[in-house]
Amino acid sequence: LLYNYFDSKEDLLKAIMQDLMEEVSKYFDFDDEKPLDDQSVAEWVKKSMTIVKEDLQRWRLYVNLSFQPDVTPILMEMADNTLASFIGKFVPYFKSKGVEDPVLYMRHFAAIMDGIQFHIMLDPDNYPIEKSAELLIQQMINPIK
Repeated sequence: LLYNYFDSKEDLLKAIMQDLMEEVSKYFDFDDEKPLDDQSVAEWVKKSMTIVKEDLQRWRLYVNLSFQPDVTPILMEMADNTLASFIGKFVPYFKSKGVEDPVLYMRHFAAIMDGIQFHIMLDPDNYPIEKSAELLIQQMINPIK
């Protein structure tokens, strides 16, 4: 039955990933040309945590798929535009804050957010989302230079 809708398992995988990436792009509106400010960064952090909690099964599927050796290159290729938009938003923000290496700083906070999202997936009922968001927001709007 699967092959009535998709030519291959890879096409199914791409459809799943594309659906998720489109949802994330809509949720965060990366196409908005307005530069980030402290308020929009705070909103981004909070959304990044709640989007996972709102649909745990979908995000768990995404994480499980993305760690498959054959899937990682496909995912990275598909995510290029989304990643470029993300970088294009956050690098100028960190640069405006006087951060010496804004690309490194952006990647550092993206890795922290990935870890937080992973912990939300593992323990959604007990992870302190609000306190964690506030801590991360403070670290982002008052960066170490």
